[in-house]
Amino acid sequence: MREWQVLDIYDGDPTPGEPASIHAMAAELQRRGGEAAGHSTRLGSIAANSGALALRGDFAATIDRELALLPGEAKALADAYLACARALSAFANELTRVQAQSRNALQRGLAADNQYRSLLDQFCALTRRRTYGSGTWRGLNESYAAGEREPVHTMVSVIGRSARLCEAERQQARASALQAKGLYEEASGRCATAIRAATSTSTRPNAERRRQPDSGASPNTTTGRIAGPAGKKPQLPPHPRHNLERVQPGSRTKAANTVVLPSADVAKDIDDINSGRATWDAGRQRYVVNGRTYIPKDGRVVPESGPGLEALDHQEYESLKAYIKFGGDLDAANAELARDPNNTPAHRARALEIFRHHSKYRG
Repeated sequence: MREWQVLDIYDGDPTPGEPASIHAMAAELQRRGGEAAGHSTRLGSIAANSGALALRGDFAATIDRELALLPGEAKALADAYLACARALSAFANELTRVQAQSRNALQRGLAADNQYRSLLDQFCALTRRRTYGSGTWRGLNESYAAGEREPVHTMVSVIGRSARLCEAERQQARASALQAKGLYEEASGRCATAIRAATSTSTRPNAERRRQPDSGASPNTTTGRIAGPAGKKPQLPPHPRHNLERVQPGSRTKAANTVVLPSADVAKDIDDINSGRATWDAGRQRYVVNGRTYIPKDGRVVPESGPGLEALDHQEYESLKAYIKFGGDLDAANAELARDPNNTPAHRARALEIFRHHSKYRG
């Protein structure tokens, strides 16, 4: 959404999502949790009276043992559904709040920008000056009245003071939108953590132990087959957005961002994974190959860590995008980044370490 660029936010809506849809999903999970709880109660009653079934035969003991597990597993499933429902509901409520803040900031920014542009047009008409470049010059203030004769001096002074206040208002609106973005990321992170915790407890540990007596990390080559998801479907390489040269000013910034440097031979890593030459860590659900770690997700691997895979937090990634946006003009990029009170010299120094590997670096 280009309208957010008025606040110098180039990756779209900082608080995306539809609270109503998330609430509906939470309600559905709540319903399923209630159903699973009912199944657990009924299965518990059956298991408690299993003696009356009087099973006989070679598999009677196995069936009795499995039957005894079912109530607990249904209860774990119910708990997982309900915990996920609570997490989604809490996130939807928080999303409503942060969206109200970000939308308010956007409206303030648009109003301030419109007024500033009008004042800038008046200034140019009075002084016969022109602005250059594709962007909007934001430096108009009362100091530009110096050297002008009356009555232009007074008029430009009033216009400049008003323009300065408009730009200050726009910057305050931007800070509010960025704060909302940070709150959004924290809320989504809490939601994801709660869902992961809930789903990790809903598995069948006893059945898993029977099927997988050894759950440690092991090379694929020791089993004669390709371990992990690649054994079922060849894994695709990481999304191009992770490549340093593909990072754009409009790229979406997440709380955690992994950038692939040109020195990392990712193509070989993927070939090794799909050929069974990587190590599959079943406990962590990750591939380890050539010193690098990848997370398989939906048929594609996500780079995590290792030589040539650089992890950047939100502000570090924002700094990297600024260096790319200004084509290696570090002074211009740092001047823009300094407007964000949450962006520190440490963030910019870390981003510069990565930017030195980019084709636009001028060093």
